[in-house]
Amino acid sequence: MSGLAAARRLQEFGISFLMVEAQNRIGGRIQTEYTQKGDIIEHGAQALNGDMKYLLSAINRAGLNLLPLPAIGRHLCDGANISSARAAIAKLERTFEKAKSRWSKFSKLRSDPGKSVADAVDLMSITAETRKIIGSNIEELWGQPIDKLQFDHAADVAERYDSYNSDWELEIAEGFGALLTALAEPIAHQIILETPVTAIQTINDRVIVETTRGSVTAKAVIVAVPPTVAKGIVPPDHWSHEALESYKAGDLIKFMMSYNHPFWRDFGLSGTSTSVDLSGFATADTTKKGSEQANLTAFVGGPNARKLASLSEEHRWETIKPVLVRLFGNEAANPISVTERIWVDDPWVGGAYNAHVTAGSMLKPDAILRRFEDQVTFACAEIATRFPGYVEGAMDEGAKAAKRVLETLNGQYVRD
Repeated sequence: MSGLAAARRLQEFGISFLMVEAQNRIGGRIQTEYTQKGDIIEHGAQALNGDMKYLLSAINRAGLNLLPLPAIGRHLCDGANISSARAAIAKLERTFEKAKSRWSKFSKLRSDPGKSVADAVDLMSITAETRKIIGSNIEELWGQPIDKLQFDHAADVAERYDSYNSDWELEIAEGFGALLTALAEPIAHQIILETPVTAIQTINDRVIVETTRGSVTAKAVIVAVPPTVAKGIVPPDHWSHEALESYKAGDLIKFMMSYNHPFWRDFGLSGTSTSVDLSGFATADTTKKGSEQANLTAFVGGPNARKLASLSEEHRWETIKPVLVRLFGNEAANPISVTERIWVDDPWVGGAYNAHVTAGSMLKPDAILRRFEDQVTFACAEIATRFPGYVEGAMDEGAKAAKRVLETLNGQYVRD
């Protein structure tokens, strides 16, 4: 989406460009499947909220429709009391908030690149159960354990979430894939699929982009892939290399279970849950309004996602099934179908939901990657100044990357 947003901005200003895509599809961590029955399965990005203005504007221009995601009913926590779970997450959010103050004990952790979220948790007066809840939440949302995730980076990302609302409010009725199609259609003749980029080299005022189908020479390049993928494209002595190396891909597996009806609602449950016993596990009701089929989506992030990825599909289901039964009852064990998408070590996007800065790496590598130097700049959800890690952030940063290029090539200011 960063690449598409950048390309559309370049098109607006009449700049000649080529969009080179490694996969046989566009979208990156957006992957929508349309079944023969007419069902929509979002294997990747799925939700948004009403403050994601760039994304909402694109959806509106494409003539697509928004649906509210189900949010009525009680939430559950496997292995802990839901009140304890909510209190633990609130405590973590307050910790990120306190880290803004120079007088806070947590702010001191931000100047040390070696400090992790676990170090911040060590400063909290909490129970062992609360620590487990925080650890599970971090693993699902960030794809990394708390002792690996750099605290300054986590606090930065939390600050740049440009909303007080949940990220799980709305979905596109026609699926994210329909938005991809709408964005790509006007520039389809300038998109080349199934063409991995193997290297980028700057020579004087030109950039040579090597691909599996030959080379392309350009005045500038926007590298619109996650940092964990970008580091395999730029040379080891490139100005961006240390910043790119600071990121580690998140680990995530997304499951969708389909049932004849949303039975969890019969018991006043929302379908939303977390787990302490299976760390990094969470669920959500993703049943589309008016659909004849009920969907429950499960996420497993962090070390358990990596562990499950090494097992067979049958063993993965046998691992999450008992958790679903504990949460929602025996009916959860008998879905009509189960689909899964393993994002662990994905060859083209690294992992999911995002890559994050590891403890011991440099501070604020995103600021470096937002530069335009030696005819190269970067654009991805990870380095976005607004809503980092979300489609909104990816699109916003793609447009800003195009602006950096346009201002340099044209020598004039370009409005946001």
